[in-house]
Parts: sequence; structure tokens; C-alpha cells
Amino acid sequence: MPINFFKKMSIKIFHICGRIAWIYRIKLPKNYKFIALSSHGVGHNVFWKFLKECRVRINWHCFEQAEIVYLRIWDTLISGKILKKHNNAIVLAEYGFIDSAKLFSLIDSSVPCVILVRDPISIIKTNLNFQSRNADDWLIIGENYNKVINIEFDSFVTETFTGYRKFVNKPYIDGVQYITRDKNQAFFIQNSLIKALPDLTKIYYVDTSEILPDKAFETMKRLSSLLSFPTPKPSRVYEQKLYGAFTGLLPLTLKVPYTHKQENHKILYGGGGSNKTPAESKQSCKKQNTPESSLNLSLSSFLNRFLSPFCKPKEKFLQIIITVHEDNTGLIDIGIDIMDSFFTKFKTFQNIKLYIDAKDKEKILESKQEIKDYLLGYFKELKNYMDMQAKNKITEEQILEYFRNHPDIRAEFKAKLDYELDHVKKHAPHIVSSWKYYQEFEKMCKLAEQV
Repeated sequence: MPINFFKKMSIKIFHICGRIAWIYRIKLPKNYKFIALSSHGVGHNVFWKFLKECRVRINWHCFEQAEIVYLRIWDTLISGKILKKHNNAIVLAEYGFIDSAKLFSLIDSSVPCVILVRDPISIIKTNLNFQSRNADDWLIIGENYNKVINIEFDSFVTETFTGYRKFVNKPYIDGVQYITRDKNQAFFIQNSLIKALPDLTKIYYVDTSEILPDKAFETMKRLSSLLSFPTPKPSRVYEQKLYGAFTGLLPLTLKVPYTHKQENHKILYGGGGSNKTPAESKQSCKKQNTPESSLNLSLSSFLNRFLSPFCKPKEKFLQIIITVHEDNTGLIDIGIDIMDSFFTKFKTFQNIKLYIDAKDKEKILESKQEIKDYLLGYFKELKNYMDMQAKNKITEEQILEYFRNHPDIRAEFKAKLDYELDHVKKHAPHIVSSWKYYQEFEKMCKLAEQV
């Protein structure tokens, strides 16, 4: 149901009140069932997406000042009260933002909590390999593919929390030292978050492996029972990855030009207002060789020459969204209609969708062969680019080797993990023991101590 005017105005007014509440240190409204904690590189964005799929209302978050985080949470909770929606949760995935201590003091933490965790070495790998778009996200059919096929990687070389960040064209192994030092406090923060929220009534740990496509739905069913949010309904959303080889490359909008043919412009002639074309008017003038007829013909010729440039067919664009995501509400997938069996034959592209507005289907299929030929060329170039980038990916083994060759960084990282993993080691040891690369890191550290 659409939100009525009164409710819209109430939400806007309470948003202004939120700024006052922050200044006067007023606690956030207790209109949430649980708190979800995470860090970057553990799959938190897809986990938040699963919560939304279960109709849990959550705040958005990012590297921001605490006041902005507070206002985002405030808006979520206040609008929930106004709209009588009570399946709300607070989500946090950073710790070191400006005024974080003030923010945490304004959260009533006497609720259950779910914490998403992952093998720390895999966290480093994911962040080093995370690719961002470094090109346009649209192109017109016929344009050079290079316009949209280009990605970049964060080197994690930065001086301040919001300072300059250097991006590079392939994963940067020396970024390990910056991630492990975690100056922004966004990667290894589990224990810090728990201590900042001292009244949590119960803590449930979820490993990243439990939200992969083969386990995600069952995990969300289990959590819905533990945290009292709506039971998930079967959906392909739980079978997809939010990030992967196509990150920074898709989604992409392909624009297909088509000529919008307008009706021929007709001009009114004569005192009776008859709707005649210039040819009809000329024929009429021959029959009626009168001064009035001659004047009408001259006027019509003038107007026709004057208006003709404005009556040319207009070029418009039909849009095809190329993506691997399922949640394109209101659109239809015409992948099979355009590409025939191409997506099913090639595993790399088997999850690709071509979404369009249903009303454009007939017009788009008129250009099927042209679109198909162009996309075949695009997917060929895309595959070559992805294969090249895959060779540059950094592995967990390379990260472990980096720690072997940099004992000071290794020792510093071990001290950080000893603190941040303290709680999960005590309360979910089975998860920690399943972390293959972290266990190898621990062995490496022990051997170094014996030397």
C-alpha cells in the first residue's frame, strides 16, 4: 500500500528530530528485534540482502561518521513505528568511524545478536581481489566493447580514514600489510564490537560457508527461528552470489536505438478547418482557382517547409539490462529469446540474465539478430578479459607466504587476531577449527616462536 501524505510528513519530521536526538544523546528507539554484526570481506552484503528477503528492515551502512550511521538507524526504526512494521534490526560492519563510542552508547544492546565470521586469511584474499568498475556501465549497440570492460583494485594504501586511496589494475599483494593493520577498523573487529555492546542477551555465530548458495536458505530458516523474524520463502535469491567474477563488469545496460515514427504532420486549411495535406490542398486549389485558395496554398507551403524539420522521426533507445542478479522487479528475462541456447552451453555465462521492460519485447525482437551478433562479440571479449584477470588473483597460499617472509607483520597480525577472535574461539570453537588457512597461520606462528 502506498504511504499516505500524513505518514510521509511524519517520517520527514522525525528525521529532523533525529538530528536533535543525536546532539542530545538520546538513545535509539527500541524498535528492533536483534543486532547483526559483521566486517568487510565476510559476505555481509549478501547476508543483509537475505535478511531483507525475509522482510527484515535494516539500516544501510558504510564508512561514515557515527552521526550519519545513527540517523540511518533512527530513520529505519522511526519509520517502522509509523508504518507499524516491527521486523527491524540494526546492522553494523565497521567499528572505527568518527564518534563510534558515542554511537554505541546510544544503542540499547539488550537483544540477541548474530555475528557473521570467516577465516581471516580468506578475508584478506577477498578484499585484495575485490574488483571495482573502472568504466562506463552502459553502451549503445555498435560501440567499442572496451568502453565497458575494465576494472580496478584497491591497493589499501591510505593515510587517513577518509583519505586518498590508490587503485591499481591488478590485485596488490603488499596490500596485506595495510589490511592486517586495519587502520579503518573494518576487517578484524568482532571482539571490539561485542565489547562496545555489552548487554547482548545471546550471540549466534554464522560462518560465511553457511550463506553460500547450497546452505543459505536452511541457514536463514534456522536464524528466523532463533531471532524471531519471518520464515524465508523459497527463492532463487538464496542461490546466487552477490559478488564474483562479474563484479565491476555487470550489471550493464545495453541501449538499442529504434526510430519512433510519428504520424505525418497535418495543417489546418481554410475557414472551415478541414484537415488537408498539402497535396490535397493543391488539388483543391486547381479546382477552385480563387484568391482565397491561392492564399491557403501559399500559407500551407510555407508552414510545411517551416515545420518539417521538427517532424522528423525521433531516435529513442530501448534498454537491455545484462546482469547475474535475479531481483529485477517488473522486468522480464529475454535471454533465451535473444541468445537462444548460448547461456546454457557456456558455464561462465549460465547465470546471465537479459532484462527488459515487457512492453519493449516486440520492438527488441525486431532487431534480434543484430543484438545477438553484437552480444556474442561482447561476451567473447568479456571472457578473454576475465580469463586474464583470473591469472592475477591472489590466493590464500600467497598470503601465507607473504607472512612467512614478513615476520614483523605476521607478529602484529597474530596479536590482533588473538584479541579479536577471543570470543568466537571460546563460544564457537568448531567454526574456528574449520578455518583451514587460519590454522596454517597459527602453526606458522608457533614454529616461528620455537626458533
